[in-house]
Amino acid sequence: MKLIIYSYLSEKRSLMGDIPVYEEVFSIFNPPPERDDFSVLNGQGPRSWGPIACQYYALQNASNFDYIGFENAARPMFIDILETVRLRESYPDIFALREKFARDWNRSRFDITAAVLKDYEATRVAFNDADKARLARWIERADIVVPQVGNGRADRFRLVHLDPTWDDFVAIARNTGIFQRIPEHFFTIDFWPWHNSFIMRADLFAAFADAAFTSFFEFRIKFPGLNQYAIRFLFEKLLGVYLRYTSYANALFRKTEVPLLHVVPKSQPTAVPEGFNVENYMGINADVAASGGSAEGHFMNNGWLEDRDWD
Repeated sequence: MKLIIYSYLSEKRSLMGDIPVYEEVFSIFNPPPERDDFSVLNGQGPRSWGPIACQYYALQNASNFDYIGFENAARPMFIDILETVRLRESYPDIFALREKFARDWNRSRFDITAAVLKDYEATRVAFNDADKARLARWIERADIVVPQVGNGRADRFRLVHLDPTWDDFVAIARNTGIFQRIPEHFFTIDFWPWHNSFIMRADLFAAFADAAFTSFFEFRIKFPGLNQYAIRFLFEKLLGVYLRYTSYANALFRKTEVPLLHVVPKSQPTAVPEGFNVENYMGINADVAASGGSAEGHFMNNGWLEDRDWD
């Protein structure tokens, strides 16, 4: 079984990525903006299209693999494959996470420190052939591995960016590829799931991504000037709709859920980060601009905890 998991690396935010590729399973991904093969995606700056460019690259290479994965390197999926004795002796903090997950398997994420994330990266770097074989057997038991579903309708930040664009995007998507099979109510239901990390069968991913990018390129022509959050959230919600319908249409569809690892800052910063751009912060975070408050004040009070972006 051939597997690749792309971890999107943001230069300013991510802590993983000391080694570009580990054991040909986990691949750090951060395409430079001048790359010709990503020029179609990089029209609004070097980072705004990064996660989408990563999935576009995965689509181009889907035929080379049996399973395709995607995650943010700053918030990776907790893929726990190492043998217990080895994990306990060499990576005690990660072993503690395994024990926590065994007691509370319904968690969608674990809040960790930066040091624990680096320790988790080390477990991936340490993968040997036996670990890869265990990982393959574990993944082959499922059609898709995802974090537990979240309800985007309960997420005010996502609503601000999606409500003005979703209906227009759906009008295009429902006439494209695999989405033509999905009944309308899956796109309009009050509870809507979203996913921003996954490992799935390559054929399932290719069917989704081909239709998603076809829809997106048409949508971008009709509605230029989308900010990076709207773009990402459109893909996350569309993937949630696709997976919910696939589970409904196929009673034998197999899904495994894992938590994400989320680094929490040790303490509130004493100043905004170097390079903080007020205009970009307000442009990307429409809810902050609408509130009438200052960009610096919002970041210092809430934005640093919510991982709000400004470039």
